[in-house]
Amino acid sequence: MHPRSSAFLEWERRLFNYRNNWFIEKEPSWKAGSGFIRETPHQLLFHSITHESHHKGQIVSMIRLL
Repeated sequence: MHPRSSAFLEWERRLFNYRNNWFIEKEPSWKAGSGFIRETPHQLLFHSITHESHHKGQIVSMIRLL
């Protein structure tokens, strides 16, 4: 296994152990007055990863059309 992969997996394992113990609460600056969002670090991390993959797929689809 690549050293970066094992380091990420170890970091994620530690995060997984604590993911239900605390939350990040913040009101989005782009949605003033919409209320607070309450998410765990684990949820924020994986949302970012899946969102990035979504956009990567969009870019690949657009390139294939060229």
